[in-house]
This record gives sequence, C-alpha cells and structure tokens, in this order.
Amino acid sequence: MKRLKGENKFLLDDFIMQKPFEPILKKHSIFITAIGRSALGSFSRILPQMIKDCHGVHEPDVLWFYRITGLVKDDPLLLRKIRDFGFFNMTIGKLLPLRNLRGLSLALQMGKIDTTTAAYHLYKIRWHYVLRLKESIYAECNSQLAGLLDIIPLVFPNSKTVCIIRDGRSWVRSFLNRVPTLMGKKDLMTYVPYSRPRADLFPEDPFFRQWKNFSQFQRVCWLWRYRASSVLKSSSLNSNVKFIKYEDLLEGTQQYETMEEMLKYLSSFPDGFQADYKFCKENIFGKKIGQSQFSIIPHWKEWTPERVKQFQDICGEMQNRLDYGREHQWLEMKANCKPTEN
Repeated sequence: MKRLKGENKFLLDDFIMQKPFEPILKKHSIFITAIGRSALGSFSRILPQMIKDCHGVHEPDVLWFYRITGLVKDDPLLLRKIRDFGFFNMTIGKLLPLRNLRGLSLALQMGKIDTTTAAYHLYKIRWHYVLRLKESIYAECNSQLAGLLDIIPLVFPNSKTVCIIRDGRSWVRSFLNRVPTLMGKKDLMTYVPYSRPRADLFPEDPFFRQWKNFSQFQRVCWLWRYRASSVLKSSSLNSNVKFIKYEDLLEGTQQYETMEEMLKYLSSFPDGFQADYKFCKENIFGKKIGQSQFSIIPHWKEWTPERVKQFQDICGEMQNRLDYGREHQWLEMKANCKPTEN
C-alpha cells in the first residue's frame, strides 16, 4: 500500500494503477444530483417508468442501518445492494476517504487529489455495478455526486446530468426537520474524517475563523452555501449538465412542463443516441421518499430577526446569485434585522 506525501495522506490501497488504463464507462448514463433534500429517491423510480430500457437507482451503495434493524421494507433493494457492492464496502469501506463519493468529493474540493485521481476512483466505485446491468441505460439519482460534476463526464462520456438546486431557506428548514442532529454534537458523521465538510477545513473560506462559534443552525446554513458553491464550481467543465430549480420541478405551476423538459434533455446523449421515452403525468408525484418528520424549524416567514440575520450573513450572497429571496416580505424582514456590532 502507498500513502501520498505531505498533506495528501489518503490511503490508496488496491486502487494503485499498475499499468496504463483508461477508466471509462461508455454505457449511456443519466445522473440526477442535487445539493440535498430534493426527492431524488422518487426520481429513481420515475425514470425507469418513462425511459425505455433504463435501470434507475438511488444511492446504490449506501447502507442505512435503521433499515437493517426492522425497516428493511423501506429499502426493498437492500439485499441486492449488499450483493452488488459487498457488506464491507458499504460499511467499513465507507470510512476510507477515496472509497465513497462523499469522501471523494471532499478530497477533491480540499485539493487533496486532482481530477485524474478523482475520475479513477469514481470508476473503481461504480464499474463493477454498472457493467453488470442488462439495461442499456444507467440512471443514478444521488446527491453525493453534486461535488463531482466535472468528474462525471471523464468516467461517463455518454452521460447527461441534471443538478437540482433549492432555496437555502427551505433547504435548511427541510434538512433540520428531517435530520435534527445534522452538524450538531450528536451528528456521528462529524466524527468520521472527511465525511462532513466544515468551514474550518478550508483556510480560504470567509467563515474559517468563525466556525467554532457557529450554532447548529449557522452550520447548516453554511453547509447549504458550501454545496451550492461546489456545484457551480464543479459544473464549469461539464457541458452536459443542466441546473433546474426544485421549486420549478416540484412546486411551481409549470412543474409538469419542467419535468417533461428535463426528461427530453436527459434522454438525448452526447454521442447522438436518442433514448425512447414517454412522459406520463400519472407516474410522477406519488409518495415522496425522505420527507421531513419533525417541526423544529418553522417556515422562513416565521423566523426571528436573529435567525434571518444569521441566514443572510452566511447565505445571502449565494441566494442572490441563484435568484432567491426576492419576496417583498423577505426584503422587509432583512431590513428589520439589527446591524452587526463591531
């Protein structure tokens, strides 16, 4: 085994290339990713119903422990996942930074690895699974791919990608109401190296020095900002990625039109291949996966001035960049916030 020198102390184990090798999967592939909390599990079920000869999956190698302890029915593909990826790779193997998408993305964002190394490891994570599929089209819906938008076409040259973005206010609320421990002291993932991005991992981050004093709410706000920034940055080298707003796709008055437009985009591949598809409204909005279960954070219209200011200080610039926060009521709420004391 070999270790990188200096700060790049990532275990490369059996992934070291021993001879010239081109880590490319030429299968026609579809990726729907997001900055999180965007009903990707639902999309993984919709795509195979609408696109001919398509295999759809949601986080195919992620093992949720609560589903093993009595709720296996929530993940009917659990046993198949274990068969395809191996129990070790879905558990202990996830602790190795370059053997999971979350760690791979963070390593790339931190500058610990370059794009060539990232592409090679993405290939190693997926090749065995993808090449076994009998369907001609592979569709993966996975938020952990959001920070790898520039790496996807290096491994999957015949791929199309959609990245779903969401209003930071509803994203923060949805995440904390779904996972109340997120970025808090009880969040076990914060104790696993290279599993959760943090401002204090990036010296150039404007909140690097403030991180240790951030509340849980502020840290989750920062997480939205980080993820939104990452997808914009990583998409610059991928000409086959399209951004769609969550609100247009799942909440707007034109949601069916937006969905059909997305389907049309995803079914037309870079090599000229056009997949057969049929848009069916009745297949779209059934029971969503991963809905929020708690009511810890209210709608932004009910936020206190302090909460509004904390959010705005961290996310305001990115909200403007993504064209969110234009409502008259929100503008008034921002105006009523007390200025920061020097």
